[in-house]
Amino acid sequence: MQLEEDFLEEMDIRETVCVRRICMERKIKLKTAVIITLFTFVILGTIGMVIGFTFFWRPDDSVNSDPNVQTLVSALSENPKDINQRIELGHAYLKSGKTDEAKNQFDQVLAIEPQNLTALYNRGIIFQKQQQVDAAIEDFTKIIKADPRQVDPTLNLGQLYTERGNYEEAIRNLKTYVSAYALFSSGHMALAKAYELNGLLKEAGGEYKEVLKLDPSSQEAKDGMVRLEKGNK
Repeated sequence: MQLEEDFLEEMDIRETVCVRRICMERKIKLKTAVIITLFTFVILGTIGMVIGFTFFWRPDDSVNSDPNVQTLVSALSENPKDINQRIELGHAYLKSGKTDEAKNQFDQVLAIEPQNLTALYNRGIIFQKQQQVDAAIEDFTKIIKADPRQVDPTLNLGQLYTERGNYEEAIRNLKTYVSAYALFSSGHMALAKAYELNGLLKEAGGEYKEVLKLDPSSQEAKDGMVRLEKGNK
């Protein structure tokens, strides 16, 4: 009996030790799993932040890295009606590709001084790039009416009227531009297109030739000459 009791007691002790060992192993495994999980989250989080900063994160538009922009914004906060600085800020925004911010500055200038030619011209350029043809024509026309000596907007008006299909008005404006800037191939190219689209092929050929004199590498002018030659056959 004593041996049996000793045996049973030993078995109880072994069983207890085994249970404790199993529990300890489970606790260790659980702790290890928790540590691994946390470590995984940290790694994934770090990777996510790196990817985010590298490919997706962009600075807040209200914060500009350009010192000139920051200086102008600061100055305008003290004197909001300073037209010259506001125009300069518009130019700075345009240079950095912030078209909407630039337009906003020119709008504010024109709210103060509706006939400001610089603001009208720059806003007209923005409208033209945004394919807002009517708005662009309106701004460029205001410049010509305010000061007929202004020639630069006639190139823009010629391009816009060509796009609209009003070739006679386009040709009128572009001839004015070419007369003032005979050495600029851009004017001759725009005029050549307007002539060609209006069916004035001889005049178009003459302008394409002028382009090639000024810029012999112009593929656009070469293509225009090829079209005209095919059309005359």
